[in-house]
Amino acid sequence: MKKILSLFIVSLLLATGALADEGRDGPLKEARGLAMNARTAHLSCAVDLTKTQLDLLKSEDSNTLKTLLDADLSTLKAATDKKTFDLAAKKLNEDLKESKRGVILARKGGNATQEERKAGREALKNAQDTFKACQSDALKSQADAAKKISDEQYSRHEKKIADLKTRGINTTNMEEISKKAKEQKDKLTDALSSGDKDAVKTAREELRNSQLHAQANFEITKLTSLIEKAEKKAIEKNVTVDFTAAKAKLDAARQIALPGKKYSEGEFATVWETIKTASEEIKNALKGARKNGGPQ
Repeated sequence: MKKILSLFIVSLLLATGALADEGRDGPLKEARGLAMNARTAHLSCAVDLTKTQLDLLKSEDSNTLKTLLDADLSTLKAATDKKTFDLAAKKLNEDLKESKRGVILARKGGNATQEERKAGREALKNAQDTFKACQSDALKSQADAAKKISDEQYSRHEKKIADLKTRGINTTNMEEISKKAKEQKDKLTDALSSGDKDAVKTAREELRNSQLHAQANFEITKLTSLIEKAEKKAIEKNVTVDFTAAKAKLDAARQIALPGKKYSEGEFATVWETIKTASEEIKNALKGARKNGGPQ
């Protein structure tokens, strides 16, 4: 009997280690790379438009602002990991806002002559048309990348569910989370098929937020089910296992990852750190049970 419980504990320890911080290799990493490329293309559209506007409107700070934007864009393109990429994108967005203020000042400042302004109107209109076409292509690329990420995450969830079922873990709630995530992905598929840019943008944003919650809630639910299974087994074998610390961490993570709620800055990292801590607390509780007269 001790051997059976010991094998069960090992199985649970292996299961708790399968956290959803995946994507370091394989199809998910490739899909996330495509998402970064699409976001870069999206920002490049704004950079090209802003630089053209600065030139056509004769901004006094044109060269300085254009150099800054080019440097930011180069840093963004060179980023190879999400953290570095996000920081570079944040910096570029901030400098884009500053450059757009330069565009507004140039419009009001009258640095261009009346003739230059008249001649530039058509050029500005052409720049806007080019920007819209560029944004449309970038949006589709972002949506395609989001769909690929969702497809891969759904596939991984299904494999996890199948594996946990073989371990006797209740996967009902995990299956429901996976099902809802797939439904959200299907909405994006339908939007892409319709060709409606606004529908695609809305569906992509909704999918992005739902993906973040689905990943976190899937992991929270998985660990909660593991605890429930372990507690039942411990009672059968007359073993005491204290999961109080792990449950507290899971409750804290659950409050941050409420479905439909948009993450504020830093919350996404916080929820995953909390989930990882909960996983470690589960392992500690299981190991503690073995040391305190539990299975050897």
